[in-house]
Amino acid sequence: MENILVQIPENLENIKLPDPSLLQFYKNVQDRVIWIDFSIDDNLLDVVKLIIEINKRDAGIPSEDREPIKICIFSYGGNIDSTFTMIDVCRLSKTPIITINFGVAMSAGILIFLAGHKRLTFNWSQFLIHSGSGGAAGTYEQTEAAMQNYKKAIEIMRKYILERTNIDTKLFNRNKSKEWYIYAEESLSLGICDKIIDDIDEIF
Repeated sequence: MENILVQIPENLENIKLPDPSLLQFYKNVQDRVIWIDFSIDDNLLDVVKLIIEINKRDAGIPSEDREPIKICIFSYGGNIDSTFTMIDVCRLSKTPIITINFGVAMSAGILIFLAGHKRLTFNWSQFLIHSGSGGAAGTYEQTEAAMQNYKKAIEIMRKYILERTNIDTKLFNRNKSKEWYIYAEESLSLGICDKIIDDIDEIF
């Protein structure tokens, strides 16, 4: 076998490795598996960008022939503004999106979960529906405007949950003012999830 000589640059210490986050971004694009395992904040926009990038790559391919995006959720919730953006992009995605509850999909987490075109959960996974928490500071007019805006957000969440599940209005109204914890079997009967995972191969 012929010996191959590899020339090592003299300025090796000046060679910069690729940004690990950038490498991970392209790995996620390739694998189409996205993890939301953090408190939801503006970083969720990176996930939004990833979904848009995958849709761009799939342009021209019929939706039914596209490899789905899998969003794996383990989150206790977070920022509602980022969540609304995520929901809009998921629902508009022509590439199918499968959301998977990996244990916890609470507050904003369940809203993202409900945006999936197909929704899976593990047997002992938990969901939480509630009105969230909010606060305002500033002048009287500013705090009043903030509270009015928050009320609008709560109403949007209510309509969205009712549209995406089998939960009827009376049941929702009975539970809306409390921390409503829901486990897998109940989530199936309420139309929150489509299937409880019983085979690891269903995920990947």
